Amino acid sequence: MTAPTLPGLEPAPTPVAPRPGSRAARMALPRSIDVLKDIATEYGVCVRPLAMRRTDLDTGLTEVIDLP
Repeated sequence: MTAPTLPGLEPAPTPVAPRPGSRAARMALPRSIDVLKDIATEYGVCVRPLAMRRTDLDTGLTEVIDLP
């Protein structure tokens, strides 16, 4: 036989996962901009790089260079 629980000490209800694709499920995910900033600081890259295009006049090869 189990002893009755005291008032106010009932076990907490288990949290229900939100329905996939719902607004609650989307709001539980981290924002993309925050993830990108965290990755940039982790790799030591500038958070707001300036993309410059450089073209080699001899070969015609064009490349994009990120400048801080």
